[in-house]
Amino acid sequence: MVFSTPAFLFLFFPSALVIYWLCAPAWRNVVILCASLIFYATGPGAYVPLLLAYIVWNWLVGLTIVRVAPRWSKSILFIGVSADVGALVYYKYFHFLLDIFSPIVAVSDIQETHSATLQAIPLGISFFSFQAMSYLIDAYRGTIVPTPSIIEFTTYKSFFPQLIAGPIVRYVEVKDDLHSRTITVDDLFEGIYRLTTGLAMKTLIADPLASVATGILETSATQLTTALVWTAMLAYTFQILFDFAGYSAMAIGMARMLGFHFPENFNRPYTAITITDFWRRWHMTLTRWFRDYLYIPLGGNRHGGVQTMRNLVIVFFLCGLWHGAATQFIVWGLYHGALLVIERVTKWDRRDYGPLGRGLQRGVTLFLVVIGWVFFRAENLTHATTLLQLMFGLHQQGVPIKGMAFYLTADKVFLFAVATVVALDLIPRPSLNPRLLTGLRGVTVITLLVISASAVSASGFSPFIYFQF
Repeated sequence: MVFSTPAFLFLFFPSALVIYWLCAPAWRNVVILCASLIFYATGPGAYVPLLLAYIVWNWLVGLTIVRVAPRWSKSILFIGVSADVGALVYYKYFHFLLDIFSPIVAVSDIQETHSATLQAIPLGISFFSFQAMSYLIDAYRGTIVPTPSIIEFTTYKSFFPQLIAGPIVRYVEVKDDLHSRTITVDDLFEGIYRLTTGLAMKTLIADPLASVATGILETSATQLTTALVWTAMLAYTFQILFDFAGYSAMAIGMARMLGFHFPENFNRPYTAITITDFWRRWHMTLTRWFRDYLYIPLGGNRHGGVQTMRNLVIVFFLCGLWHGAATQFIVWGLYHGALLVIERVTKWDRRDYGPLGRGLQRGVTLFLVVIGWVFFRAENLTHATTLLQLMFGLHQQGVPIKGMAFYLTADKVFLFAVATVVALDLIPRPSLNPRLLTGLRGVTVITLLVISASAVSASGFSPFIYFQF
């Protein structure tokens, strides 16, 4: 099941919400738990036994960490995290690793056996694996007290707004809400506003621009020109922002309507003045996860420039690998790691160049981000190389069967303009009377909900980009 489908918007979520509100507070976690398991089980690529195994395993390991003698707790943590990582590697990276080692080891029989037992990567495994590891590490560090309630833990681990594609919510961020929560009128209004705006971002901007990017990038290189590839990559740049930020907004909104307060996941990333700033704004819960559970334990920036650069490269190598079991994702991660190292060495991220200089920095940063998205979007590394060569005029220009006018129709040009204004935060924010502001937000919600619902009904199934991770 996907947030932007009629079945979810008009049947599943309203029904779950009504049942939740009608239940006594003591039963509300059970309602969420049941709804979450149904939601996951009906999703494409769902693997319910694996999710349940993660839940039981990490609940037991979390309790064991704090109950054994201190000298054993680190070993228990290692066993627990190793099992989580091992399952992630087996289900997501096994084929990739076999391909790497196939020139030196006979792996054909292993590949056939693995393929026979696993048809697809389990839905959401990257997200619930990282969430599980954060729970165990926080328990070991004493940041949290593991819950003795399997109902509460299952509710946390399977909570459907964030189960598939984040935000990566840590237990410490919702433990109070899991115990007791109240839902105010402000919570409901804010939740509806975030849900509606997220849906509009997905259906009214991301999906139409996706058709531009897909239509061009799936064309043979013999039909592509520099202008067409740049158009496609700009469309994809906006698509991935509004698709993923839209999902996150919907997740935060639905959680708010159920009494939970999720951390923000995006903060106008395309307004960043440096790549360092970009990663403080893009997929912020993942960035914080790598910072707190990998970068800082590796030493962070505490042991000199060389080790800092090493740590950045390690983190972004794994960040790229987390996004996909393919070489182009690793290159994308290393590309961003290299840019961060360059910023550290040149101190580009620490100098104030004035208003004009900051504008130039934003332009350069966005340009570098767009180049990075080529690796993210390409089918493989060869495809990425071809696209980059075309973008910079280093590849023979093709002869398009469909010209620019075919892709940039009037409605698509309008969407590009809207996406630019919103993504670059060019909308003025005048000071308004609070009542007037509330009224305007109400009108916005109703308008976007009607238009988005119409788009959902007309377009059918359209998965979110980050579902594949």
